[in-house]
Amino acid sequence: MSRALSILTLAALAAALVVLPAPARPEPGPAPAHNPSSFSVCPVIEGGGRTTQLAVASTVEGPAALTLFANGSTVGSIEMALGSNGATVIPIVDVAAVGTVGGLVELPSASAAAGSRILGAVSSTLESCITSIPAQVFLAGGSTAGQSEMTLHLMNPFAGDAVATLVVHSEAGRESNNRFSRVIVPSRGSAVMNLNEVISGREWVTVRVDVTRGRVAAAVRQTRGEAAAAWNAVEPGVSWLIPIPTGVDGRLVVASATPGSVEYQVDLYGAEGVEGAALTGSLSEGEESSLSLADIAGTRAVRVVATSPVVVSLEVSDGTTLSATTATQQTAGSWLLPAAASQGVRVVLLNPELEDASVVVRALREGGGEFPVNLPAEGVIELSLDAADAYLVDSDVPIVAMLFEAGGAADALAMGVPVDNG
Repeated sequence: MSRALSILTLAALAAALVVLPAPARPEPGPAPAHNPSSFSVCPVIEGGGRTTQLAVASTVEGPAALTLFANGSTVGSIEMALGSNGATVIPIVDVAAVGTVGGLVELPSASAAAGSRILGAVSSTLESCITSIPAQVFLAGGSTAGQSEMTLHLMNPFAGDAVATLVVHSEAGRESNNRFSRVIVPSRGSAVMNLNEVISGREWVTVRVDVTRGRVAAAVRQTRGEAAAAWNAVEPGVSWLIPIPTGVDGRLVVASATPGSVEYQVDLYGAEGVEGAALTGSLSEGEESSLSLADIAGTRAVRVVATSPVVVSLEVSDGTTLSATTATQQTAGSWLLPAAASQGVRVVLLNPELEDASVVVRALREGGGEFPVNLPAEGVIELSLDAADAYLVDSDVPIVAMLFEAGGAADALAMGVPVDNG
């Protein structure tokens, strides 16, 4: 009897398999839309005597949002609307007491930008937030010698852990340490590394971040006594531009990011345009070279060209204050300069083209006003402006725009963000 039931059961199952249709084959859906210009990743420090203000600016009205992320979760968030002034400032203390974390700013359009100002008791750093996250980025100009302290901040605002290898060089050559291998940056989290604890006493340090899984935004904070500077790791390139504020001391840093030897040339912009090459040289992988601004007194801007990818940065320091920013590989007709400024600033403009530019600078604040100016071919000008949340620069010729703030015990220096302003 049981054998007969088993036969009947098997027959019924077979019939069901014939009658029931096969399940539909799964088809992958379209990849979610992603515009890398519609967000910024910002380093944030809140606590330990430091506080952060994020400036968000846009050429169009619309909503924006900030999410602070740490240890795989959201630790604070806020939504905002960018009105007719086109900019706002977010004091992080009003959002959360979070320590050292990352901030993801969702922007209303590709023609928007954010900047991170970190204030200490007698220090102030300012840098535009990161809008592009390639698989390899590089930074130079750091030091772990004497009173210098160099802190690397790796940020991953995305789902899924990221993995990176740090290729670190100094005057001692390539640095070998287990902490540089397979650095895990957790999902929606950060990895913060004080390089003084790993390679102390180095006069100069360069770091290449090779990401093997996921995506990582990288920034560095350099202190020298009570002074501080901050700048971003960027994708290396073969052509760089940066204006130089008038009356400052400091140095230009050129560093090689790739294996082998690279040759480079530094061209100077003076009162009459390009004046010639100030320095030529060669670098090995990870090596950096410095050019004192005192040795090129009167120079208003520099152009660096190289045979293989390098990174160029500008450091402004008088022994008491310290500020730095990375040069740019781009010229553009529109620039945003997120500032969160509480005092007057200088907007420094470079026109590397062979024709004059008609430029309008707008202070993004209530009643900020417009400031038209003619920028000669291969010329550099500075505009001294009152404090504003941000500044918008529009030109009929592609130019470069940078912000410099000098005053009190702290300076701040930040390259602008090129945007499409229609």
